Amino acid sequence: RLRRCCEFFLEKYIKSSKPGSLLDFGCGGMPYRPIFEPFVREYMGADLRFNTSATVIIEEDGHVNLPESSVDSILSTQVLEHVLDPDSYLQEGFRVLKPGGLLCLSTHGYWLYHPDPTDFWRWTRDGLERTISRNGFEIIETLGMMNLICSGLQLVQDGILVKIHRIPLASSLISVIFAALQRLVDNGSLHHRDASVFMVIARKPEHQVP
Repeated sequence: RLRRCCEFFLEKYIKSSKPGSLLDFGCGGMPYRPIFEPFVREYMGADLRFNTSATVIIEEDGHVNLPESSVDSILSTQVLEHVLDPDSYLQEGFRVLKPGGLLCLSTHGYWLYHPDPTDFWRWTRDGLERTISRNGFEIIETLGMMNLICSGLQLVQDGILVKIHRIPLASSLISVIFAALQRLVDNGSLHHRDASVFMVIARKPEHQVP
């Protein structure tokens, strides 16, 4: 579903605009690079120094080694829940984004604890929108993946897997069963208000208020 949301953002917002630079902010293994790279002039992965795949360094204090207003769009997938200070992270993204540039950010609503190396935050839809807008962005659209029942099934599945993770066959069977149940109860909508994952599409205003 997260891939579908990335494709939604690509089709609706990236392809319809003049392709420019895209910064994958906290890129990790850059799983969505194949989706976006053919449609942008430059795809940049930003991460801490330990990630040798990154082309842009994020310093320990959160500073990105890019000039102010230098990138056309920012992609941030499943990063915000892991940063110590979400406001500082968003402010740095705001700094390097060009006026009128787009932010596409996903993070968790309902989800299990998953440190990488830490795991600090969970949001409601309203809370995430407020967190992003208070750092200067204009909210355009918010997507929500996996409805309430589907999210509940995910948490039950994860709770069971924690207990039986040393039994590979049983773990695989449980995963298959719960995936089938999730497909049964979730209509595939990307606009749930209660959700496991939210994706906010926002814009840096063209003109800043003094």
